[in-house]
Amino acid sequence: MKIINNYTSNNNNMNDEDEELIERWFDIKNVSSGTQKNYRIGLRYYVELTGKTPTELIEEAETQEANNIIPRKRNINNYLIKFKRLLMDKVAPATVNLYFYSVRSFYRAFFINLPDINLPTFPQYEHILFNVLYKVFNCFWVFSSLNTFNG
Repeated sequence: MKIINNYTSNNNNMNDEDEELIERWFDIKNVSSGTQKNYRIGLRYYVELTGKTPTELIEEAETQEANNIIPRKRNINNYLIKFKRLLMDKVAPATVNLYFYSVRSFYRAFFINLPDINLPTFPQYEHILFNVLYKVFNCFWVFSSLNTFNG
């Protein structure tokens, strides 16, 4: 599976209908051209993971909602959980959020109800950074104190 580590810009699963759907998504959400590139990457990883085209993903979600399949049994739940796990194993937290958000934005543009899946947030990592900086500061303070007594 070439997902993430070996990204290529061409995806054979996408056809003209998918490109039109993606352009419509960008128009609905007013996505800037710079952001579109990152959103396309996120969506392509998701498409590859699911084995479905963007059009198939939307149609499947719409069909399951129209058939009143309870939310926890909808395919979208499994897809998004697998996508989150894949991203968390392969990319940095900020990239996890970017790519996962791009897929959520894609579904929301077409009024698909999404499960509430929590992602790591930067504040969860701040305590690690704080602890590292605190230890570095303490080492620096101890070293500085030793030099004061010797000098």
